[in-house]
Amino acid sequence: MNDERGYSWPEAMLSLIVVSVVWLLLIPAADRMTLKMDERRLAAQAASVAADAADAHLAYGESAGHHLI
Repeated sequence: MNDERGYSWPEAMLSLIVVSVVWLLLIPAADRMTLKMDERRLAAQAASVAADAADAHLAYGESAGHHLI
């Protein structure tokens, strides 16, 4: 049994296919996750600005202004 040293060509191709499939599934999933996190971050910032504006309106009667993020 001299030829059982190391990996064979089919094993190498199978491992390459498995790694490729995992890689091709993870990249789009990571991209979607990043987009969702950006949308949630923007929504949280908008809610914070709206809450600050409501507080300013109640406390000082301000009806206009701007807020830089």
